[in-house]
Amino acid sequence: MRDELRRIARLAGLLSVDQRLVLASQLGGETCAQLCSRCGWSREKYRKVAQRARARLRALTDESDVPRRARASDEKAGPAYEYITSPT
Repeated sequence: MRDELRRIARLAGLLSVDQRLVLASQLGGETCAQLCSRCGWSREKYRKVAQRARARLRALTDESDVPRRARASDEKAGPAYEYITSPT
């Protein structure tokens, strides 16, 4: 799983600065309102940048064969693993 996370982190470097900013703020727990206030963005810009960032990162992971599904050994890890990997 660590290797997969490293590959995703490398692929995230291919996103635009704004896209990385939005994804990092979401991962850090910052709200849309907080980021928009800090950066002077509208809610619409935030929504579109976030949407494009998710789509681009998804496409990059598909192209680089980053597994989307848990391996059999990871499935034995139980509900905590499923919670972390489930799409939101």
